[in-house]
Amino acid sequence: MKKLFICLTDFQILNALNLQVNNENNEDADIFFVTNKQGNEELAARLQATKIFKNVYLFNNSKISGLHRYFRNLTEKKYKNSFISAFTESAREVFYKICSKIYGLEYKVNKKVIFGKEIDFSIYDRIFCLDKRQIVVDVVNAVKKKRQMESVK
Repeated sequence: MKKLFICLTDFQILNALNLQVNNENNEDADIFFVTNKQGNEELAARLQATKIFKNVYLFNNSKISGLHRYFRNLTEKKYKNSFISAFTESAREVFYKICSKIYGLEYKVNKKVIFGKEIDFSIYDRIFCLDKRQIVVDVVNAVKKKRQMESVK
């Protein structure tokens, strides 16, 4: 089994690195963090290259440039994107939300992972996290659901 670090800040990533580097059991671990600032894609690549974590997952947490933002920018006289691209982004987000309701938490999380492969929630027996934002709750609940399904079998 593995442990999963869910990090939303640089400080949490640093703590996860410290815990994993000083891990006396040499237990495998994965790290999951979000795109909350520029440069996180490069950070994910560097973390993957160190091989400290078996898998590195980066979740796309950026705001969409949909119709709401388009009309807001229009009223503020900031012309950043076209109506067609804003409509497309909004439609994509609506489709994602509908599919998330239909297919559940695993789909909801995995569909927005932009670095790393699809997450197998059944392999984690310990999760380290420190937040109650929706993405953290979703990942923890997906792991709990998978663990419950495994124990029923």
